Amino acid sequence: MNTSLATRPPMTNDDAELAVLGSILVDPECLWDIKSVLKPDDFSLVKHRHIYTAALALADIGSPIDIITLSDELLREGVAQHAPGAYIVGLMASAPSSINALSYAEVVADTARRRNLIKLSSEIAKRAYDAAESVDKTVTWITSTASDQSRGGELKRAEAVVDEVYAEFERNMDAPLKPGQVRGLDTGWLDLNTALGGWKPGLYVVLGEPHVGKSFFAIHAAQNVAARGGRALVFSLEMTAAQLIRRLCLAHAGISQYEYDQGRVPDAAIAPLYNHMAEIATWQLDIVDDMDTASAIFSTIHRECRGDNPPDLVVIDYIGLIVTDYRADNRNAELSELLRSMKRLSDSNQIPLIGPHQISDKAIQNRTDKRPKKSDGYNSGGISQHADVILGLFDESLHTNMPANPNTLEIIKLKDRLSGGADPFASVKLRFEPTGALKDWTPQEAYDGPQY
Repeated sequence: MNTSLATRPPMTNDDAELAVLGSILVDPECLWDIKSVLKPDDFSLVKHRHIYTAALALADIGSPIDIITLSDELLREGVAQHAPGAYIVGLMASAPSSINALSYAEVVADTARRRNLIKLSSEIAKRAYDAAESVDKTVTWITSTASDQSRGGELKRAEAVVDEVYAEFERNMDAPLKPGQVRGLDTGWLDLNTALGGWKPGLYVVLGEPHVGKSFFAIHAAQNVAARGGRALVFSLEMTAAQLIRRLCLAHAGISQYEYDQGRVPDAAIAPLYNHMAEIATWQLDIVDDMDTASAIFSTIHRECRGDNPPDLVVIDYIGLIVTDYRADNRNAELSELLRSMKRLSDSNQIPLIGPHQISDKAIQNRTDKRPKKSDGYNSGGISQHADVILGLFDESLHTNMPANPNTLEIIKLKDRLSGGADPFASVKLRFEPTGALKDWTPQEAYDGPQY
């Protein structure tokens, strides 16, 4: 094949390298996509290798990636002279948007592979002319070295995976579960434990119409973990930390918000309130209420999960309020990209991640059965595709003055790839008390608490 100089692909692409690094500064979250296809040595310029290596180091410890932190990391590594601060500042102008970051990374990786193939071909010719080396040895070297140029995912042999499953099975048989116990993280609700097997590493999307109790469900899921000695990390984009903690204190003491606001708390409830304040103060319940961007939230989660005391459960309340700069063509595509990042976040850190999300009023207003469906999510995007578990919340009292089960929050399992599928007719009931507490459901006849 006769390839002229004009049609030969370039062996370096400085513009693509600049665009990759600029994209990382614009949206550090894109690094989690880029790192799967791009290695530091793929950059042709030494200073770009140092900058990319520094960005990876910051990401690994969950540190924010910006001009200041990147410059400090280069200084710490002793290579700041190769990439001065002014150069890093100029990188941001190379990629005003990160939407094509992965494409830029693939161009850089492809160009690097072509350079390596040229080096390889030169070495092959050298070895072929070496009469002292056997042909078989040369062919073996070529096969082994050429395979290193292939890029792809990690291969896991069935034999090794079977060994893992066998060991897991043996552990389960050696320690059979007692009634109410779970292999996953205890949800704090017996029936939900039975339905889900506890919280497991994965993305849980909780769908519900306004005022159904999505935030209450999520914060109570977090407090159940914390009350049992675990650590829960909550990102509250709607309420302040003080509002959330106040609601938990009142719920545990059985005090309504009205009684609290009026200063008319019954004397008998004051001591329980103080006791519950002291109890909650001992929990590992951490609330972040001052950030709403995906990059900031995800960086914090990565950092905490790599720390000495990683969280057992993470809640982001709620998905629709997360600010992204994915710059997709529409909100559906933007939400799908966000959910894909959240799924990747839960997988890479092996944590249960719960994200409440609004359902569209239009989706249910003309239906006789108002129970949520998978497709009801507002700008549903990739919910069904990316979520491991989808739970629908339903409160009958929002649609009738005479509900069959007053004060009941129904949890419908709409999708569950973590514990063996979902039955669209299966649901779990929780008692939604006026004080805000969510407890295991009991038949109405056995419930003597206050009514709505």
